[in-house]
Amino acid sequence: MKNEKDNAQNQQPVSQRYRSFTDVFGDGEFYPDLPKIPFKDCIDKTFVLFETKILKDFNSEFGKHDCGLMLMAPVEDEKAKFTTICSGQVVLERLEKAAKERRLPMLCTPVYVNNQYYNLK
Repeated sequence: MKNEKDNAQNQQPVSQRYRSFTDVFGDGEFYPDLPKIPFKDCIDKTFVLFETKILKDFNSEFGKHDCGLMLMAPVEDEKAKFTTICSGQVVLERLEKAAKERRLPMLCTPVYVNNQYYNLK
């Protein structure tokens, strides 16, 4: 019985036997059609954080560093989704942990602590 199933599967084209990276992980783009809001405009406001993606060695106007892309929406209008980006170390650590532990979506309030660093409450 197993050999019949294996033979039938092997007669399918390779493209039908295996899933692609796009099938499993998406096309690699992070919502290019959504509005992009500066992270500083999100400070002290509460949002739903739906998804995040960490970019390693991202080139920006401030040099090369890691950064976190976030898909968020205001709590009062979850359909008004937008993306934002932050390279703060504390934010990156929290985003990586939330993604790794599959905790999203969750509420988040970006804050600027003592005019020194960004964090997510």
